[in-house]
Amino acid sequence: MCLDARPSSDLSGIATFRRELSVHGNVNAIGGLADKLSAAARHGRRVVVIPAENATELGRLAEIGNKLEIHPVRTLSEAMSLLLVDEDEAEVDY
Repeated sequence: MCLDARPSSDLSGIATFRRELSVHGNVNAIGGLADKLSAAARHGRRVVVIPAENATELGRLAEIGNKLEIHPVRTLSEAMSLLLVDEDEAEVDY
């Protein structure tokens, strides 16, 4: 995926991993999922978006997975619906 969660953004608690998308918007599998999830947890990420193809690896990564809210997605559209909140539905703390 080509989204980054920068600390200064509204997405600061979300980790996304860079990877190619197909021309049809499908999210492809990534390598090194365990290392990426460990790094996300270490750097204070709470929510992680991963390719659905990698979801089968989560069973053996329970220790890491328990620290994170992990969302497997198949398409860019699914990822964007998790990452973006409609302004009318957003909660605002003043």
